[in-house]
Amino acid sequence: MSSRGDRHLPGHRHRSRAPGRTVRRPDGYDLLTAEAGFTLFEIIAVLVIAALLATTVIFSSRPAGGAAQLKALAGTIAAGLRRTRGHAIRNSREAIARIDVAATRIVWENGIEALDLGRGIGLEVTGATSEAKGAVAGIRFFPNGSSTGGRLRISSDRARFDIAVNWLTGRVSVEQVR
Repeated sequence: MSSRGDRHLPGHRHRSRAPGRTVRRPDGYDLLTAEAGFTLFEIIAVLVIAALLATTVIFSSRPAGGAAQLKALAGTIAAGLRRTRGHAIRNSREAIARIDVAATRIVWENGIEALDLGRGIGLEVTGATSEAKGAVAGIRFFPNGSSTGGRLRISSDRARFDIAVNWLTGRVSVEQVR
């Protein structure tokens, strides 16, 4: 009795396979000689897929980071100001962006839909007093590309960004405030 297949326990039927006998599925797979179980490669592949799915679920259910979200908003504001400047140059007439500090809302004169900054976003504006009307400030762009200039600061609990408009050139820039 040197191997497990040779052992015979009393009271149990000994099953042996006749030499040359095979049991095959229609696709040719030999059922009698196949071993049950999974390979190490298959187990690792399943674990990797499960980890990827778990990571996707965790990060998709979490809101975007505060600084990254605020940076995207600063870029959107800068793009709106640049389009307003372009509108003034193309149409050879003044165009203005109105910034409502109390409502945290920006209204563009060039037909772009108004931008609501949302709750939790702080807004400060420094600009020409000639463009201010109560809690609403403005940055005016002239047909030659210049502007009245100004600075918008948006902030959240995690970050602050300045969107500056140069009065001489009308150039719009974004900078993170440390």
